Amino acid sequence: MMLRAWVMMSIGVLLAARPASSEEAKGKPVTRKPEAAVKAALDWLVRHQDSDGGWRAAGFAKMCKDACKNRAPKMHGEGRGEPEHDAGITGLAMLALAGHLAPGKGGGSEVYQKSLEKSAAYLASLQISSENSEENGRYGGGGEDQSEQRIYNHAIATLALCEAITVSKEFEAARGRVTDAVRLCVGAQNPGKAWRYGVRPGENDTSVTGWMLQVLASAKKAKLDIPKKDIDAAYKGASAWLKQVTAPNGKTGYFAPGDEGSRLSKPQWQEFFPFSKEMSPMTAVGVMGRIICGEKPKDLARSTKLLMEQLPRWREREGRNLSTINMYYWYYGTKALQATGGKDFKSWAKALQEALLPNQRQGGDEDGSWDTADEWSLIGGRVYSTAICAIALETSLKAK
Repeated sequence: MMLRAWVMMSIGVLLAARPASSEEAKGKPVTRKPEAAVKAALDWLVRHQDSDGGWRAAGFAKMCKDACKNRAPKMHGEGRGEPEHDAGITGLAMLALAGHLAPGKGGGSEVYQKSLEKSAAYLASLQISSENSEENGRYGGGGEDQSEQRIYNHAIATLALCEAITVSKEFEAARGRVTDAVRLCVGAQNPGKAWRYGVRPGENDTSVTGWMLQVLASAKKAKLDIPKKDIDAAYKGASAWLKQVTAPNGKTGYFAPGDEGSRLSKPQWQEFFPFSKEMSPMTAVGVMGRIICGEKPKDLARSTKLLMEQLPRWREREGRNLSTINMYYWYYGTKALQATGGKDFKSWAKALQEALLPNQRQGGDEDGSWDTADEWSLIGGRVYSTAICAIALETSLKAK
């Protein structure tokens, strides 16, 4: 007993003598390592998954013991988004889970697998079966729902289910219906061009096109029954569009070459987030999309250079200093730089981790999540911000 007491006392002395880290000295939690941060984010998503398997942009807090809150409630509210995006944010949460379940991953897989299965069942319950080719296979939004966002949400949900098929045999039974969902995506494209809201609406935009191209790439990987000629034609049209909206300096626009990109519709939101137009999220979409369509990274050097000049940095708005936080841009930038590879991807991944890791919440119901600190998280809520940051962080781990 005396020997044990002496050992314990010695350990205590050593710990007391250990220099405190800079974070500990400031009373801040120690920043998690990237792999641990990903798992913490996934754990937050699992804890806030609804009993029916979906995630709620506005109603996720009902799964909390005490509702999750942001550090800056006046600007960002309590992290609740808009309910019309439930199918889309469910897809994002599924993509984060599927990323962890990719071949070679381990640790906590059973919990995430079950969560993924529940969410797939939720999306299946939303899927439309119809004789109308413009509706058959769509996730959410019946004929009476004319929300322009429904094709956007459908694309993300379809991408998630395509990815689920590639990571687990448990989703093989869903192959037929997921194929219907992909066929709707193919049929929604404007002939010879790209996508926007709705089915062949005549207008095109780069953001919807980015999600649709990911769907087609994932459908190929999952070996779904989509004719090669249809995918090739889709790539040809999308490639033409992305080239059309890319300015000579490499900046890709939303509607036109080098434009400012998409904008929040409500003036009070624009007041808080004018900064996002200084970045170029659509350039990131363009680089990723053009590589999916078959272009070589070396031919996109001007666009890639713009991304490398706008590395991720977490700085919230304060006075005249505008915020630099744009999670959508970070997601697509990470995907784009992963596709180009090399030193640029390593530099981007390092900057992304330095931006995300210290700002992941620790403790309380918020543990593992990220605050709704950018413009698009005002729409998608804390589920959106946590899922899209987790996906980007997962992807960054592939930079070696």
